[in-house]
Amino acid sequence: MSDILPKAPVSLLDLPTEIRITIFENLLVDYAHTIQSENKFLGRRRSLTLECPEKPQVRPDDRLSAEALCRLRNRRSGSNLSIPLLSVCTVISVEASNVFYGKNIFSFQSLDELNGFLIHNFRQIHLVRKVLVYEWHIDTKRLAYTNPSVAKSTFCLLSSAASLEAFYIGHGFLSQSDKPSSLESCAGIFYRSSYPWLQMIGVRNGDRFSALSILQFPRPPRRFNPRPNPHTQQVPPPKWWETNEGIQKFKDSLKDIIKSE
Repeated sequence: MSDILPKAPVSLLDLPTEIRITIFENLLVDYAHTIQSENKFLGRRRSLTLECPEKPQVRPDDRLSAEALCRLRNRRSGSNLSIPLLSVCTVISVEASNVFYGKNIFSFQSLDELNGFLIHNFRQIHLVRKVLVYEWHIDTKRLAYTNPSVAKSTFCLLSSAASLEAFYIGHGFLSQSDKPSSLESCAGIFYRSSYPWLQMIGVRNGDRFSALSILQFPRPPRRFNPRPNPHTQQVPPPKWWETNEGIQKFKDSLKDIIKSE
């Protein structure tokens, strides 16, 4: 009779490390890059609640798809990310944090949102491997206008991300007006805002240009029948950030600026 009685539940700490890591990956890693989050009031504390939908099959791509991104919204600077599994005990917290912060892509609508996330998750910055910023405007009339001091502060904080492998720049990068700013202008503004981070990466890796390999551009959304110019009837050419050649020229311009400093 005792053989058919249910056994006592197994503690998570009794499992081999490899099995625990596998469990954490299934719970905390969004392989489809479709993590959604929403702000909720928990008493007087405002937190972010993580929701993981079903994981559809995603075809591998050499460039991150703009339609498939791990989205973490942090609209208020006082918001904190609340995941109970990250605070169970020291062992579980360390292992789960390494999985969550190291294997997800954290995307933000603006540098202001990224700044708030880095401030309130400063102890975990060194674990983050992939970050994406959708919008970064210098036009004061834009809702996503980024104050230069906020940009510098953000990149100073990002300098602590020793494990950062990819910093994705979204498609709204540095649009000064209805027409996108020039490639050289984008490179100059990016350098003036991010030079603390560029310098720290260079010192850490012993190569002043090593940060250029971390900069990435997501694959742009598909163009469904782009409208031709009503006067010339010609289809407008792709933007510079939509082509590999344009992206490489941007990095070359940024490299020239670093050389001249």
